[in-house]
Amino acid sequence: MAKVKICGICSAEDIDAINKALPDYIGFVFAPGKRQINPDTAAKLMEKLNPHIETVGIFKNENIETVATLYQNRIIDLAQLEGDEDDNYLFRLKDSYGCRIIKAASLDRPLPAFEEMPDYLIVDISGSGMGDGSRGEPGSSVGSNGTSSSGGFDWQAFSKTVGLPFFVTGDITADNVADIVRAANPYCVNVNLPFGDDGKVDIEGMREFIKIVRAGA
Repeated sequence: MAKVKICGICSAEDIDAINKALPDYIGFVFAPGKRQINPDTAAKLMEKLNPHIETVGIFKNENIETVATLYQNRIIDLAQLEGDEDDNYLFRLKDSYGCRIIKAASLDRPLPAFEEMPDYLIVDISGSGMGDGSRGEPGSSVGSNGTSSSGGFDWQAFSKTVGLPFFVTGDITADNVADIVRAANPYCVNVNLPFGDDGKVDIEGMREFIKIVRAGA
C-alpha cells in the first residue's frame, strides 16, 4: 500500500486540515518558494500536528547544521534534499546526526554513485508519459492536467536499478493517481496541499485522494 505525502504546509489552518485528512507525511518547505516557511514557524506547527504523521523538511543546498538542528529538535523526521548535496553531505547527515534522507533524482539520469546512499528517492514523473508538465515549487506537484498513461516507462527496471524505495511527484491528481500507483508501485505519492475555488484547503479532496492511494489503486 503506497503512502501519501502532502507538501507546502505553512499555517495553523493547514495543520488543522492535515489532522483531519491524516496523510502519512507532510512537507515543510525550507527551500525558496511560495510556501517556504522558517524554522520557528515549523516548530509551532509541529506542536499542533497529529504525532502519527511524520514531517519532511525540503531543502536545496542548505547549510548542513541548519538541517541537523531541525532534525535534532524533532521539527523534522526526514530531510528531502533537492540540490547538489554530495556524498560527504549525506554521510554527515546520516551518520553524524542519524537523519533519514530523501534525495531528489531524475528518471532520465542515473543516480550518482553515492557511497552513503539516501534512504529514499523522490522522482518527478513529468515527461514520463504519466503526467503533463514540469516541476515547480520544491517538494510539490505542479499543474493539474496529468494523464493516466504509463507512457511505456519501464518502472520495474527503474526500481531494480535504483534499489531504493521511492516517492513519485509531478502532475498527480485523483484522476490519474490509480494508474500511476499501479504502473510505478512507489513507496509514497507526493502532492501539494490542495485548495478549492474559495481559496480554502480542500479537505474532502485530500481525503478522497488519500483513500484512492490507500485502496491499492
